[in-house]
Formats: sequence, C-alpha cells, structure tokens
Amino acid sequence: MKVLVLARALSMPPTNGTASRLAALLPRLARRHRVAVVAEGDERALRAAGLGAEWFLEPPRRTTSSPSLLDRLDRFPGALAGPELAGKLAGAVREFQPDVVLVANSPLMRLLAGAPAGVPIVLAEGIWADYLADRVRTAKGARDRFLWWIAWLRWQREEIAHWRRARRLIAVSEIDAERMRSLFPAAVVDVVPNGVEVGAAPSGARDDSRSGALFVGSTWYPNVDGANRLIQEIAPRVWRELADFRFHVAGKVCSSSQLVVTTDRRIVRHGFVDDLEPLYRSAAMVVAPLRLGHGTRVKILEAMIAGAAVVSTAKGAEGLDLVPGTHLLEAESDAAFADAIVRLARDPALASRLAAAGNAHVRATYGWDAIAERLVESLVRACSNPADVTGAAAAGVGR
Repeated sequence: MKVLVLARALSMPPTNGTASRLAALLPRLARRHRVAVVAEGDERALRAAGLGAEWFLEPPRRTTSSPSLLDRLDRFPGALAGPELAGKLAGAVREFQPDVVLVANSPLMRLLAGAPAGVPIVLAEGIWADYLADRVRTAKGARDRFLWWIAWLRWQREEIAHWRRARRLIAVSEIDAERMRSLFPAAVVDVVPNGVEVGAAPSGARDDSRSGALFVGSTWYPNVDGANRLIQEIAPRVWRELADFRFHVAGKVCSSSQLVVTTDRRIVRHGFVDDLEPLYRSAAMVVAPLRLGHGTRVKILEAMIAGAAVVSTAKGAEGLDLVPGTHLLEAESDAAFADAIVRLARDPALASRLAAAGNAHVRATYGWDAIAERLVESLVRACSNPADVTGAAAAGVGR
C-alpha cells in the first residue's frame, strides 16, 4: 500500500501534537508500506530523523509580524492551507501515485480539489467547529466574540463538506468519534488515539526528590489560555499555602505573545526543549488547567509514562479513559485546582499511587506500536471497501 500523508507543517524535534503523532506513526507505517509526505518543513532535519518516508517539502513559512485577530480570522481557514503546498501535492500525486491519501489537517482538504479522482481520502483531524465555538464563548469583548462567531459560522459548513469528501474519518477518542457522528450521521469514523513511547516498565520506588509543577504546551491558544490561568489565577492561591512552590512552563507556549509576563522567580520558563523527559521526571506533578480544545492531550500521556502525578481539568484529560482519584486528580475551579496541587505536594504517598496507576494505564493502552496497527487497519479499509463511504457517494481525490 502506498500512503501519501498531507500535513500542514512538520518539524524535528516535534513542536506540536500533530507533528509528534506523525513522528511516531510514520516510521511504523513505513515498515510495511511505502509512505510519502507533503508538508512544510526543514528537509535536512526531517530526512536526518530517519522516519522512513519519501519527502515532498516546502520550506517553512516565516512570519515577521503578529497579525491582528481580524487579519487572522479573515484568512482562516485558508491561511492554514496555503497555495505553497498545492504544487508539491500535485507533483507528489503524479510521481508517487498513492493508493490512499491521509490528510492530517482539515483545511488542507482544499488542496485536493484539483488532484486526480479515484484515490480514497482518510481525514484525521479533530472538530474545529467545537474549538471555534469555545473561542466564541471565552472571547473578551463584543467585537472579538463577533469575529470568532463569524469564523465559526464559516468553518462549520466547510468542515462538514470536508467530512463528506473523505472515505473515512479518524478521531483520537471515542468522545470525538461520537461527536462527529452526531454532527454528520453518515460519517464512517475509526478511533486511532494519540500515544506515547512506552519503553521499559519503571522499577523501584518513585523518586522523592521531585519538586514543583510542570506545564507543557505549544502556542495553540488552549495551551496559552491554560498557562495564563495557571500563572494568574492558580499559582497565587497555591502560594498562600506553599510560599516557595515553583511552577515550570515548557514548550513553545513560552514564546507566545499572548502569554502573560511575570517577573516572579517562582514561575520558571524553560522555552522549547528538545527532550522533555528530564523535566517530566524532575517534577512532582504535571498540571493541565485547560478550559478549551479538542482531541486528547499527549502531554498527559508523556507525563504518566515518565512517572509523574497529574492534576487536570476534565477538558485536559478528555478522551483518555482516566479515572479521577485513581489515575489523576481532577479539578475545575481555580480554587479547587490550587487545592489539588497543594494536596499532592503535601502527600507524596498519594502522588506515588496516582503516578503508578497512571503509568500502568498508559502502558497498557497507549503504546504507539498497537496504535499504528489501528491506523493501518483504517487505511486498508479505505482502500478495500469503496462501498463503506462517509459521504453520499464514494468520494475520492478530486471529487
């Protein structure tokens, strides 16, 4: 089977959830199938990563200014499917002649309109309309709320049109799958969750030298919102009980212009780091005070496999089949979230129990090898069952 993967942008080391997912799945897929990738990315870095794919790459776009909200939404979602990739995609289809196209970002479906018909499409993406609805709900001011509402109106129609063209959809959780089916009953949806490299099982007791709380995130707005909430609302409540407690913030979220500025030395910004494992293993806990977003949070899986205890909102842990009180502590309000952090900091035995249970759950459920097999099954079904179609007719590339 020849699989052509179409992605917005890839980087090595990965800087966002989609890139991390593809970095894990591509080499596993390439063991038994030919794989080619069309994306923006640094060719030297991607080829050196040994992912096993053939590459059709555009250099990454570089922005020199921060566009206004009006400018960003005026170009959404077209800006995510820039014309720069269209030529690479056309060349890849001619040269590679794929059996199936796996699309990693919904707006890129626009680029398939001029490609030859007949090749089945599998779309693996979350529900953008729900994310935009969250932005409407949380927007500050009537103007921003109106602009996000317009974006939501535009995108919900286009999203369903993209689903209709795909032969199969891939969701990262059963929650997302059910939501897709409720929005579009004709959808054929497979669940291929996010995962983690499981490695060897931990041995011995949890390291008692762990300290502080770690937040990890990209520049995606739900992460920025969560980091700002942690710094402005949750941390001050924790400091009333634990005056010297430190919060560590890592990932590209640190470079966001929307992240609040603080000079408090108890907030430690690490920026983007190539390898997060040392931070996960040194933190007493990993926190995910998220209020927005879709899909599932890889950072929670990574934290648990590294032996960290986790405090999260229900949104942050959504879709991972985690049991509050068994695998993690769950809290919603700022006060409750701060109380959960203080509780874990003062009760290392509880932190150890949660960490061990979380680690065992992730190890049994979210290893990349088993997840890759589920992806292959979905792609094979798309190639072999033309009657099993999401849309009203057997939609392929170009239809």
